[in-house]
Amino acid sequence: MDRRLGNKDFVPVILGTGLGAYNVARCLHEAYGARSLALGRAALPETADSRIIDVEVVTSFDTAEGILATLDAVAKKLPTRKLLLIPTIEFYTNVVADHADKLNSRYIVPGISKDLNDLLLDKADFYDTCRRAGVAYPETYVVDQAIPDDAQLEECGITYPLILKPSNTDLYPRVDFEGKKKVYLIGDAGELHRTITDIRRGGYGDALILQRYISGDETVMKVANCYSDSRGRVSGVAPAQVILTDRHPQRVGNNDALMPGPDEEIATSLRSFLDTLGYRGFVNADFLYDPQQGRYLILEMNLRLGASAHYTMSAGINLVKLMVDDLVYNRYVEACRMPSEESLWINVPLPLVLATAPKALRSRAARAATRGLRHTLFYRYDLSVRRLKRILPLEARMVRDHLRYAESVLNR
Repeated sequence: MDRRLGNKDFVPVILGTGLGAYNVARCLHEAYGARSLALGRAALPETADSRIIDVEVVTSFDTAEGILATLDAVAKKLPTRKLLLIPTIEFYTNVVADHADKLNSRYIVPGISKDLNDLLLDKADFYDTCRRAGVAYPETYVVDQAIPDDAQLEECGITYPLILKPSNTDLYPRVDFEGKKKVYLIGDAGELHRTITDIRRGGYGDALILQRYISGDETVMKVANCYSDSRGRVSGVAPAQVILTDRHPQRVGNNDALMPGPDEEIATSLRSFLDTLGYRGFVNADFLYDPQQGRYLILEMNLRLGASAHYTMSAGINLVKLMVDDLVYNRYVEACRMPSEESLWINVPLPLVLATAPKALRSRAARAATRGLRHTLFYRYDLSVRRLKRILPLEARMVRDHLRYAESVLNR
């Protein structure tokens, strides 16, 4: 194992090998010059041939037993080093939460609580928690087994078209079937029955969520990533306007351009919710503006940084550094960090963003880019020829997918 891992104070061990893992590694390298170790089920181009991250592919990483055995082996190879464990997808987050007692003996784990993890990760439980906390969310119906009829949906304030999505975002990504999507827009009862049947036959048997559909393009969408410290207080929160979303059917819900900026409504709502729960660790949340209520509604919350969380760096907010300062160096931030002006993060070329984002957002995005522009994968320190050969084809595929799936791309 490479002795150059980490710095003199700690070694980052990242669970995951995709875009989210590279974001964490880059944030750590920029702040501390630390080289990370990434463990995962597959080698992915986002983290390949990098100077700032070592990747180890573990075939048994699809089971909790395989993950725990690998982490135990890593700890034995680095017996004198302080190890910081950072999961980047739901499955790894769940495994860490379920086995935190064992892992805490050798790893520093960023505050994942099994009780809160179970409460917030499952969307059905999450919406019930929001209801009790007074946090607004779209009208929702939980499908366990029986599919509701129109009358049952209307009683909950839901009519067609409606949104269908899985409640368990750990299990659902691990099943595969023809026509699979992250989120479904359902037009009528017949389509609802057919889609649920396909999902069940595909191997997903957990609850499904039906929600009132709120129409609109990226102009009504916002996200927020934040870190709550070991005292249970939010020390950094970065709301952002969505500028461009991914058009690929299996990546619907992913963002390809985000504009962080001041947003007191979302920042205050999220801070109040998490501080009341005494939450510790990272959170990634999605919001949608509802013209009926005249406010933003929370759609979902993930107990990790989002894959696109590098957008916070364009606003000068390094959430990963806040975590390390808290857990490794015992430094607390008394005043919560928030963006002071608009900047821009992109996952596709800037000309594509400015040409295909909603017209109402293009000029703001162009101005924001002049104040701060970030692309997770294009890190000046890490742009060797071998690495460029990995990430340029990935970028080209993203562009091709946008042009293929966008409807009337240049006239939105």
